[in-house]
Amino acid sequence: MSGFAYEMAIAFAGMLADSAAKNVVSVPCGVEPLRFGIVVHRDAQRHAVPPSVAGSAVAGVTVHDHLNAWRGGYVQHDAVNVLDLGTIWVRAGGVCTPGKAVKYADDGTVSDGAARALPNAVFVGGDQTIPGGFDEPAVRLAQIRLGYPLAT
Repeated sequence: MSGFAYEMAIAFAGMLADSAAKNVVSVPCGVEPLRFGIVVHRDAQRHAVPPSVAGSAVAGVTVHDHLNAWRGGYVQHDAVNVLDLGTIWVRAGGVCTPGKAVKYADDGTVSDGAARALPNAVFVGGDQTIPGGFDEPAVRLAQIRLGYPLAT
């Protein structure tokens, strides 16, 4: 499919979901490229890295950046926008149940059945498939809230 989709998609990976309070920090990208809308970690050098990197700790979720959209994400030395407080659309790797605590996989996607818990994060809406456009495939997304003190 080329050109514009018949209808505008309701969201895209890494899109901020509302205008409530949020916090976005800039973190230098490590060696591995990072897609928009995934959970990322920080390594010992404080670079943004995938969760699969040993010895790293949770940083937040990568925010979509229109300047890097043509590449599909961030590459080494880019300033990665990482949301650590607020509501955002993320890539879903499986079923996501509203109200449940967020879990994530080594590739940064979220789902109910993933192995790692994302501290103080909750699913706001269930997972849904968003149609693609401009020769891009459809993507499965879920909305999560970071910094939610009641998440278990």
